[in-house]
Amino acid sequence: MLSDATVHTVHTVHTVHTVHTVHTETTGTNATGPRVEAIPGGLVRLGARIDRWRTPTDPTTGVEPARSSSPGWLRLIGPGIGVVVGLILVRGVLGGGLPEGDDAPYHVAKNLFAFSEIFGRGHLDGWAPTFSMGSEQFLLYGPGSALVASALRLFTFGTVDHPTLVAWVGALGYVATAPAAYFFARGLRLGRVGASVVGVASLCVSVPFGTGLAGTFDLGLIPHQLAVPLVLVTLGALVQVVESPDRRWVTLAAVAAMGVTVTHLTSALVTLAAFAVMMLCHWATPVRDRVRRPPSDGLFAAYRLALAGVLAAGFGAWWLLPLAENPGPRPSTATWRTPPFGEEVQRLLRTRLWASQVVVALTLAALAACAIWLIVGSEALSRLGRWRVAVVAAGPALLVLLYAMYHVLPGDTGLLMVNRGTGYAALLWILPIGVVADRLVARRSDRVAMALPAALGLIVVVMPALVPASGYAHRAVPPRPELQAAGRVLADSVPPEGRFAWVHERGFDTSFGPVHPELWLAMDSESATLNGFGGETISPVDTFLQYRLASIDPRQAEPLLIRDGVTHLVGRTSTLAAYAEQPGWRPVLVDGELTVLEHIDDVTLAAPLNDQRTELLAWSPERVRWRTEGAEELVTGLPAFPKWHLSIDGTAITANERGGFLTARLPDAGGHIVEATFRRSWADRLGVAITLVFLLARFGLPVVRRRRGTGPASAVSEADGLAADKDRAEKGGDDG
Repeated sequence: MLSDATVHTVHTVHTVHTVHTVHTETTGTNATGPRVEAIPGGLVRLGARIDRWRTPTDPTTGVEPARSSSPGWLRLIGPGIGVVVGLILVRGVLGGGLPEGDDAPYHVAKNLFAFSEIFGRGHLDGWAPTFSMGSEQFLLYGPGSALVASALRLFTFGTVDHPTLVAWVGALGYVATAPAAYFFARGLRLGRVGASVVGVASLCVSVPFGTGLAGTFDLGLIPHQLAVPLVLVTLGALVQVVESPDRRWVTLAAVAAMGVTVTHLTSALVTLAAFAVMMLCHWATPVRDRVRRPPSDGLFAAYRLALAGVLAAGFGAWWLLPLAENPGPRPSTATWRTPPFGEEVQRLLRTRLWASQVVVALTLAALAACAIWLIVGSEALSRLGRWRVAVVAAGPALLVLLYAMYHVLPGDTGLLMVNRGTGYAALLWILPIGVVADRLVARRSDRVAMALPAALGLIVVVMPALVPASGYAHRAVPPRPELQAAGRVLADSVPPEGRFAWVHERGFDTSFGPVHPELWLAMDSESATLNGFGGETISPVDTFLQYRLASIDPRQAEPLLIRDGVTHLVGRTSTLAAYAEQPGWRPVLVDGELTVLEHIDDVTLAAPLNDQRTELLAWSPERVRWRTEGAEELVTGLPAFPKWHLSIDGTAITANERGGFLTARLPDAGGHIVEATFRRSWADRLGVAITLVFLLARFGLPVVRRRRGTGPASAVSEADGLAADKDRAEKGGDDG
């Protein structure tokens, strides 16, 4: 509602590229002038600029809402409270070392290889031999997390180790969730207090296989957590794309969506589902605007959304196009199940994580209140415009949609949508809390109102001291000395072209500290392993030999291990006794229950066919050379991935495959030199070219045109922008 003492005259200046709205304001006789606060001017200007980017238009009037006389810097308090609370909750992993989390060692090993090998060769899509017989780097998990970790390592001049960098990336994703949730809530027209409460409450969301402290530091879902704030920014920017003709929102939505996609692909799919739910609620909400928008506004909004999608695809083409070209066959790898809907809801309500208990209790109360307000048409919800139903119903609706997808989508896709999407449904679910908070402080001063999110933040910080929290962020406890000794042996003895295999056995995997000892060993020794996550596997090769080593005859396993380049076995002493009896193996470490065996012969990375003599001449992650004779075929230990190319005696040949492995057909049984080379495809080059064109068109050309003064109404646009900044800095206020 506009104040009676305030009259707004809105002048809109249209240019080809931007729309600037200039406000002139005449106040009544009782109005006071701008406040003068002892705050640095830069902070005031920063708050004003934030306001310029996210202040919504009141749907009932068609103009920006009335502003209070609050100083601009006050707008930073809400997100700042969330950041401080987040830093307090993750302080345990900021000091250095490997964070808790089952998958954390996996991401350390990937980032280590990416930084030292892939980045060293100048591209991101090379062959990574570290896990599961190798895979194209970042084909499943995008490079977003590794890029952030590498940027932090460069920024710290290489003084911070990779385990610490992984902890920092996870902490960054968690802490950034609060201001991102604030931004999202403000886009949905919640007031500053309500958005601040949503930001703090978002730190409490901790669901199984989802976001928050549990997902990040119990399970080690580092890329997933880094994607969370990007998802919230994407949704907030898309809301503004629907509401505002300003193309900056289109650009922000495209950049954020690209960031989500190259960081965590499943989160990108969940983002599409969440926004679809929100738009459905938006479309179904009755129009109560006093000033109705023409039908053409909907068409222009659809155009802007389509433009944002095209820009996002263009910005991310450098990774999306190779992914679309060569996704590779992947086996069904999930070892967990998705419980029935009712069981999952019960798990969410009964979770032992203190934070989830707090947020669920608050959410249920807020949802009940908002549902009643919605029925009676409360002013508290009507100020949200056509997003009022989305604010209340989007969370539960998304949860139901995800479970519907589980029964529709093929393979593991539906499973991942549920397990990884539940956290995002919970984040949408807490939005009504902000509505309740805004209603509670509707007639309070700004400083009194901000006490509500501050109090919530204090509760969130103090609660873990009173209630044991399994999701609290800590450094990982070092594994038992036996496993540490095995890591040192592997670091000293596994050659670059070789790999080790952890012999899986029930009741033994977790007895040495980490849930996945093979991942910790790969990280600690910086060695490749036969073990790993099958979801990263490119070809359906015998990568699950690891699960059968404890039960099959060692004489049957040995030729497979030779082909796979396995030089060392690690496992229970009693189990490996059968391998130690074979002439090709010798013990290099026997430490109580744990034994490490070493293969006596040299690595060949080729199947030992009858009467065939093969020698490995040279190896690098993307180039392997053999000398072979005595057979008309060479079955290599490389998965038959399309980017691997073969040559015989310097002449290129068509690659074949046997059992999922790259195979060369030789002209005869004489001596030959076989070379396998991993090469970038047309999709790699075209994707990079498309991305560069989009970046140049969106960011480069407008800058050049403005500097030359050739852009349409460039001078007018710049002057209007500066005037608007000055006007907002002087007023420094905001709506409730």
